Amino acid sequence: MKPIIKKYALEMGGPKRIGIRWLKLGEKLEVSFDGKPVTVCSGKNALKKGKEVRLPGGSTLKVQWLKFKLFLSRNGEPLPGSAAHPTYRVQQAYVWLWVLGFSSLFDGLTSAPAEVTFRYCTLSLT
Repeated sequence: MKPIIKKYALEMGGPKRIGIRWLKLGEKLEVSFDGKPVTVCSGKNALKKGKEVRLPGGSTLKVQWLKFKLFLSRNGEPLPGSAAHPTYRVQQAYVWLWVLGFSSLFDGLTSAPAEVTFRYCTLSLT
């Protein structure tokens, strides 16, 4: 199985310095900073509980696996691109609005009556 590798920036628009690598979701997660290993989280319970690690420069990185998503924060602030970041949440809401809209449209088109009667004529849609 090929490992999943993702990179995150410490601030919006900055270089991607945090590396996350895992072989199987929810099992073993390796965190690196500027390409150097920082910590390893093993086991689903440890990942759900979350792990805090000190980064070079003194800031604290928290890694947590919740609801099938990876939440990353530095000094309590969500990292851009992670599930904890507000832009990610807005994107997810936008996608769900489109899904809801298209499903409503599809439902409306497929449940339309086959015959419509007006005052002077009947329109058959079959």
